[in-house]
Amino acid sequence: MTRTDPAALEDKIDRLAAETLALRAILSHILAELGAIANPDIAAAIQRGLAEAERALSARESGETARLTPAGLATALSAVQSVRKTALGSATPSDGLREEPAAFHAESNDRWPEDDY
Repeated sequence: MTRTDPAALEDKIDRLAAETLALRAILSHILAELGAIANPDIAAAIQRGLAEAERALSARESGETARLTPAGLATALSAVQSVRKTALGSATPSDGLREEPAAFHAESNDRWPEDDY
């Protein structure tokens, strides 16, 4: 097992976070431009694609999503909702995602669960 410098790991995490942010911004703006075209079929296709992404994440259908922690899954679903809001101007969740009492939130504090509000 090799030891990795903590500063190098932090740099890699920062780089991955920046790349992820850039890709989400690019995708959101491209989908917003496509959704703004006066063709309802394009907007409906974007809506279906985003809804299917949420359903696939929630169902943990692929090997990648099966390895996600609950916090990672919440982050992934939040990213899809953020893209949906930017691309379609809709803040409402799809049929595949519901806010229910006691649902897991990304801000969950496993060490002191009584602090989760």
